[in-house]
Amino acid sequence: MSYFIISDHHFGHSNILNHCSRPFVSVEEMDRIMIKNWNKVVGNNDIVYHLGDLFWNDKSARTILPLLNGTIYLILGNHDKRWKQSRKKLQRSSTNPGSNLIVIERDILEINSPIPAVLCHYPLMSWNRAHYGVYHFHGHTHNNSCLSEGKRINMCVENVGYTPVNLEDFKEKI
Repeated sequence: MSYFIISDHHFGHSNILNHCSRPFVSVEEMDRIMIKNWNKVVGNNDIVYHLGDLFWNDKSARTILPLLNGTIYLILGNHDKRWKQSRKKLQRSSTNPGSNLIVIERDILEINSPIPAVLCHYPLMSWNRAHYGVYHFHGHTHNNSCLSEGKRINMCVENVGYTPVNLEDFKEKI
């Protein structure tokens, strides 16, 4: 089992193409490539920490979630309320292929493995145990890479090649 992290896919969101200068011709191409990139690195037994804004609406949640490998721990972002109805249905149904979604009903999640980190959709100025080597992974700011400094890392898709990052690989680089 491997652990991955990423943020701000905005599956099904056509305006994100222009808003973040994403290099795709259409929202359909964007979704198809991001699903392919996800499944190329994430296996069925892997865990993905998603830092919010996974889907744009109910339709994209219902159609795309069953196509994504792994178990997804979702920390809600500011746009995740747009697909609230699907989220509740997908979470409740253990027979649904989309039951690989676990919604974290907190704004912040602290993990210790494979690396100690504080996870949140939004970038934080300070976080628990920051002075003890704990990293902070966030999303929300998209391709504003100036917020990826020190131990605060911007995990938006635009900054990580539209592909989930293996936390073990990240651990080796640091």
